[in-house]
Amino acid sequence: MSGLAARVRRQHREAAEAAQQVIRWRFITALHGAALVALALFLSAALAWFRLRHSPLGPALDICFEYYCHRLSERSLWLAGEPMPICSRCTGVVAGYLLGALLAVCGCEKFRLWGIPTGLLLVGLMGFSWMLGRFGVVPGDWHAERIPAGALGGLGGYILISRVVVLLIGWRTAANSAAHKAEC
Repeated sequence: MSGLAARVRRQHREAAEAAQQVIRWRFITALHGAALVALALFLSAALAWFRLRHSPLGPALDICFEYYCHRLSERSLWLAGEPMPICSRCTGVVAGYLLGALLAVCGCEKFRLWGIPTGLLLVGLMGFSWMLGRFGVVPGDWHAERIPAGALGGLGGYILISRVVVLLIGWRTAANSAAHKAEC
């Protein structure tokens, strides 16, 4: 009888852990979805800046963009005769964040390459690009280099942030399950 009870308890615990894993992945996917929407709105506002600048949203967006980027007009893309509110590298970073959120929602974060070393490598490539510009090897207004470098850095940043969140959620879950096992 005790063997049957132990087996039932083990099956119950395994089912509870599987359900907890499903809930955790749904929560993480919802976070990625929220990030995807927020980043899409941010990039859309940057691309539509020439229309939004003089609207009632203009001053609020101006403050938002001011905190995000240095906003040097010679390093910004120009649309409809006006510079975008963020430079080309920051535009690439937001596009990289957006790509990261999209890939995560599609399930790519479960792949082995979606890890902290990959994120650090991509952010490091953006840092190397920044150093090339800082020391004059690459001109500061060369958008063909700044946008892809920013996109790689943004993707790397998104990977790092998402992995840290998953690790924190995983640790909390591991601590909770250890406490639950101690209670049983």
